[in-house]
Amino acid sequence: MHTRTGGPFGTIRNQHELAHEANRGLDIAIRLLEPIKEMFPIITYADFYQVCSLMKALLLAFLVDSVSILSFVSSYILKMLSLFDK
Repeated sequence: MHTRTGGPFGTIRNQHELAHEANRGLDIAIRLLEPIKEMFPIITYADFYQVCSLMKALLLAFLVDSVSILSFVSSYILKMLSLFDK
């Protein structure tokens, strides 16, 4: 498919796609993911990269939620400790 609009077609592994300015640094991720992709040859590159993208989003959501939960808990603990100072 040649829409020139990008999208989930798994072409990012090709050198001309990686050379695009918007894809700077993705060559590192592609290199790191390649051994995992080789373990699952039945999965297309497009599907594999989509699953990786989903996993990244879930991980980031977990980390953001963890940070906000830790922030809330630590501020609550500090608030409770300040009550004992009075």
